[in-house]
Amino acid sequence: MEPFNSEFFVLTLALVGVVIIIAALLSGLIDRSDLPQVGVFLALGAMLGPALAGIIAAYSTTWAIAIDCGTFVVSAGALALMRATPKPERSSATTMLDEIRAGLRFVRTTNWIWTTLLGVTLVNAFTFTPMSVLIPLFLRESLHASKQVVGYSFAISGLSGALGALVASNLKMPKRRIRTMWTYWSVGTLSVLIMGIATNVWEVFLV
Repeated sequence: MEPFNSEFFVLTLALVGVVIIIAALLSGLIDRSDLPQVGVFLALGAMLGPALAGIIAAYSTTWAIAIDCGTFVVSAGALALMRATPKPERSSATTMLDEIRAGLRFVRTTNWIWTTLLGVTLVNAFTFTPMSVLIPLFLRESLHASKQVVGYSFAISGLSGALGALVASNLKMPKRRIRTMWTYWSVGTLSVLIMGIATNVWEVFLV
C-alpha cells in the first residue's frame, strides 16, 4: 500500500481554502451585477494560464517552473499593496458561526445546490484530477509522444476552455439554467470515454 502523502493532503486543503477565500472576497468587493463578467475573466485566466504553461513547458520545463514562481512574487506584491477596508456591518445578534450555519442550512435545503456540489466533487475527484496525471502518462508511455506533444495537450485544453468561456459570456442566459449547465457538464465529462479507444494523439486532444 502506498504511504499516506501528508504534503499532498495539506496542499489540497490549502488550495480548497484559497478558492473559498477568493469567492468570499469577490462577493464583498464587487457588485452583484458585475459578478458574471468577473467570473468569466477568472475562467479565462484559469484556462489561459495552463495553455501558456503548456507551450512553455513543451520547450523548457525549467523556464515554466521559473515563470510560475515569478507569478507568486507578483501575487505577494499585490497582497502587500492592499489596504484595509471597513468591516462589514453585522447585526449584534448575529455571529459568524450563525451565518455559516445559515449558509449550510440553505445549501442542504436547496436541491440543485447540494446535488451540483456533490456531482462536481465526484467528477473532479474521479475524472478531471486523475486525467491531469493520466493524459501525460498515456501520451508518453502508450503513444510514445514527445514532451512537446504533452505540453501542447495542456495548451489545447486551456485554449479551448478560454474559447468556451468567451462564447458562453456572449450568449443569452438560458431559461432553464440548471438543466443547461448539467447538460454541458455531462457532455464534457463523457468526453473522457474517448481515452478508452484513443490510438492517436489527436484523439487525446479532443478530451
